[in-house]
Amino acid sequence: TIEEENINPIFDQPPQIEWTEIKEKFNDIYSTLNEISQQLNEYWKQQPVIQNTGYY
Repeated sequence: TIEEENINPIFDQPPQIEWTEIKEKFNDIYSTLNEISQQLNEYWKQQPVIQNTGYY
């Protein structure tokens, strides 16, 4: 039918390009977050643990 002809080209376009771009960006963000959390971990390891003394 005519409707199918109109809809098909949209689905025929390869979504892989956009998907790989999204995955790459996600990987970048993920690795950046990883670095930040590692740096925070190192930072907290170096800090004297003063905040917790009130609870024990």
